[in-house]
Amino acid sequence: MKLRFGEVLARFHDGELSLAQQGSVSERLARDPCARAQLKRLEQTREALDTWANERSRSVNLADAIMAKLGGISERPSQPSELSLAFSKSRILALPT
Repeated sequence: MKLRFGEVLARFHDGELSLAQQGSVSERLARDPCARAQLKRLEQTREALDTWANERSRSVNLADAIMAKLGGISERPSQPSELSLAFSKSRILALPT
């Protein structure tokens, strides 16, 4: 399956290409101003999405939002639940000896 150049650029940006593929993309970027512009737009888009996600995550308490959806509870319990205690114990048991 042949990838579109935009998909190859995304993989290049994410470090998911082989050394040979990276070299090929780097060569194209060196000689093609449109390819460089496309990479710059990709970087700007990713930065904008990261900024948006970070701002959104600060404005929402995920645990409280989930609890509110599950049972109308908007506050965290003062005592750990049985499930969280069981999870903690299972993590301790899974530690290498």
